[in-house]
Formats: sequence, C-alpha cells, structure tokens
Amino acid sequence: GVTTKHVQLQRTSTEPEILAAVVVLNNDPLIHGVIVQLPLDTDTPVDNARITKAVSPSKDVDGICDENAGKL
Repeated sequence: GVTTKHVQLQRTSTEPEILAAVVVLNNDPLIHGVIVQLPLDTDTPVDNARITKAVSPSKDVDGICDENAGKL
C-alpha cells in the first residue's frame, strides 16, 4: 500500500509560506513524493513556477520541475 499525507495550506498563505511547506516536505525522509495541485488556491499572488521548481527533483511525482520535465 501507499501512505499519503495531504497538506492543505490556508487560502491566505503567502508565497514564502508555501515555499517553506515545500522545503519541509523535501527534507522529510518519510516523504517520497510531492504533488503540487495547480492552480494554487490562494488569496495572495503566488508564482506557480517558483513553487513547482522548489519541489526536489527526486520527489517530483508529476515531472514538473525543470530537471524532470519530459522524462515521463
């Protein structure tokens, strides 16, 4: 089986807060894959590309980071 962890941030989350959440997931050895659900549902302006690029290539399930683009 697969264990999942759904991380839902507040709509008021700022770009730095979202990036910080991605960093936490990247650094957690128990997390093996990260999916960023786009479009981000925020009340504040967020650079989606910056968020997706922050996902570690080794945990990029969707293949959206620059290093993994086109490998799927």
